Amino acid sequence: MIVSITIFLAIIFVFSAAGSRIIKQKNSNIENFVISACIGLFVLSIVVFVIGALGMLYRWVFVVLIILCFVISYKEATGIISHFVSRLRMIGRIFPSRFERFLIVIFVIVGIASLIETLAPEIGNDALAYHLAHPKVFVQMHKIAAIEYARESLWPYFTEMLFTLQGQALAKLFHFGSAILLSLGIYAFGSRYFSRISGLLAATIFFATPAIFTQAGYAYIDIMVALYAFMSLYLFLAWRDSK
Repeated sequence: MIVSITIFLAIIFVFSAAGSRIIKQKNSNIENFVISACIGLFVLSIVVFVIGALGMLYRWVFVVLIILCFVISYKEATGIISHFVSRLRMIGRIFPSRFERFLIVIFVIVGIASLIETLAPEIGNDALAYHLAHPKVFVQMHKIAAIEYARESLWPYFTEMLFTLQGQALAKLFHFGSAILLSLGIYAFGSRYFSRISGLLAATIFFATPAIFTQAGYAYIDIMVALYAFMSLYLFLAWRDSK
């Protein structure tokens, strides 16, 4: 459990740094972090797919890949981590009103409950049928290939590429993490176009919706799809306004 959480955080920060390096964004804020994380995870899923298609789906390949990305993006990774640590220390000044702090408490309580569900054994039908089952077969075969009598193995399967990395706990953490990233994206969107408190309220309402915080604990793909759909709209609007 602790190992899976550690690996998950390492992957998020390393590939967020890689995403930040790709878009050449030096400012460390929530908006750029979410954008960089989405790009980094997308690149990781594509790379895993290519590695699997080449029949090289071995753990040592992933370890080398993560270390290489960390070395290349070391400066960006340390910048992202130091920014988040400093923000956590200043959270009282960033959100001075009682209402904002109330919303943060609600968000944290719901997040802890969802995280507990995430770390529990999987019970989701689709997850057990193919979201987790097929990546397990891919790892056993050391390649991405069609599985006999399994139509789902012919689907694009890019989120599931992340599920091949370390087992059930890490796979569920990726879906949980997508809910957190989407909540942060909603907060950043609200802050950019309305106000900070509007973004915080929208993010809390979203994450506290039962369909979100309960499904975040399953090894599904729905929230990840919602994350990329929302961020696509977000970036289009940002491009429209700034060119």
